[in-house]
Amino acid sequence: MITFKEYFIDKLQDKCIAYKIESPEKHIIRVEYCPSTMNYILSGTICIMPLSKFINITPAIVTVFYILINDESIEFNEFSMDNYVLMDKNFDGEQLFVQTLNLLISERLVDNAYNAITHALFNNASIKTLLKITADLIGCPIFLSDSSTKVLEASDKKELANFNDELISCVLKNGFVTADLFEKYDYTNLLKQIASSEKAFYLESKIPEKLNRIIANIEVSNRHFGWLVAVQPNNDNKNEYCEILDILANVISIEFERNKNNNVINSSENLLLDLLTGNYNSAEEFDRRARGFGWNIKESYMTIVIGFRNVIDNKTQAGVRSMMAYKNHLALIFPSIKSIYIKERLVLLLENKDFNMIFNNLEIFLKNNNLTASTSNVFSNIIDFKEYYEQAADILNLGLKLNKENNIFFYKDFYLYHCINTLKKAGHVEYYCLPELIKVLEYDRENNTDLAETIHVYLNFRNLVKTAEYLNIHRNTLIYRMDKFKELTNINLSNGDDIYKLWLSYLILEVSPEIVDNLEP
Repeated sequence: MITFKEYFIDKLQDKCIAYKIESPEKHIIRVEYCPSTMNYILSGTICIMPLSKFINITPAIVTVFYILINDESIEFNEFSMDNYVLMDKNFDGEQLFVQTLNLLISERLVDNAYNAITHALFNNASIKTLLKITADLIGCPIFLSDSSTKVLEASDKKELANFNDELISCVLKNGFVTADLFEKYDYTNLLKQIASSEKAFYLESKIPEKLNRIIANIEVSNRHFGWLVAVQPNNDNKNEYCEILDILANVISIEFERNKNNNVINSSENLLLDLLTGNYNSAEEFDRRARGFGWNIKESYMTIVIGFRNVIDNKTQAGVRSMMAYKNHLALIFPSIKSIYIKERLVLLLENKDFNMIFNNLEIFLKNNNLTASTSNVFSNIIDFKEYYEQAADILNLGLKLNKENNIFFYKDFYLYHCINTLKKAGHVEYYCLPELIKVLEYDRENNTDLAETIHVYLNFRNLVKTAEYLNIHRNTLIYRMDKFKELTNINLSNGDDIYKLWLSYLILEVSPEIVDNLEP
């Protein structure tokens, strides 16, 4: 509510002859024009009247702000008054009365909106309910968009659909503003204006295909999140509607922060999130949207997933905060790389760059921060981002499970592991492990020998001398073990097919060590 001091500065200061304000913080609740008596005047009232009438009545005993028009140049005892303004005889008191009355009506509208919206927030109302309450108060529909122009919620989509507005039709049909309309309506500069705006503002349209609207910026955790749009507001009430939309924007910010909502992300992150949720049918469809944000699809991509080497750290609050800090740090090191934090991991999208140069710098960063990363295979269709993200996430989990020492697990090094792990998800991966190798493992357990491990090392070196040196055994001992393995399995260690099947079986045992653990003693 407006105070005596605020009202004086806004309406009267540059026009008055004399004034005294002893109660500057008193709120104005009412306005009266030429009251005949002060007996029923409420505290906080503005009384507008000619001086000639005022001197004939008894002043009020409550705190009142008198606006006196010096109609007959009458002397009066200003020392007996606490709050007054003396105006020139030509001052239009009736016009001020109407302006003040409208001001108080507007304030009541804003106050009522504040009470209704905050009350709904405290009662855990949904975002849609908050939009609906506010839309009913101001008499025009409202929708909520994130920073990628995606419509998240609306007070009434049917009501919005009835408007003859090209942009609204576009977002209702596609869920976002397409690149052609980005250019037509200069959205690049508009989005900058929205993101930097501290207060809601009225946007007047100069063309019939677009209606007037009020737009309010929304920030969550001190970051630009998106905006609210009230469509075709009443011009006579646009100032108070702007105030009301600011109230709603603040309430929605509180709601997102209160629920730890993960929507606090920028436009490129929103686009990545849409790719992960499969919202596009073709690269052309994605390009139609992404070009508005300066993102043009490339010829080749790679996905990197980053997590802590100690997987428990990914789940702690300290770990999450650290990972978000690493995300910001990486954005400074690699400004062209797009990233998103999802499922307790940091996901990077590399686009048609010198991957090796990036890996060199990334490996140093990972080592310094006790982090581990994995890569997907290279892919060419941006729509496949979801599949290659899952591929890289699987590789990271596999590398950590197998206790690999690398800072970066490259897909090419884990290709077969990934194939086996995918097979394992279908169930009964043990069916694909050579029964002959299982037989040797059982023999080793019964006889306290190391035939299976010896052959595994030999397959790595394919050289008798190096294998014997690695195992720290005599060459003849190695030959004996190899002969015994052949006797038990009838597997020829010089045959390519046998070696491949055996190697694959060893990989299966690495990925599924429970197969060995479950062998009968």
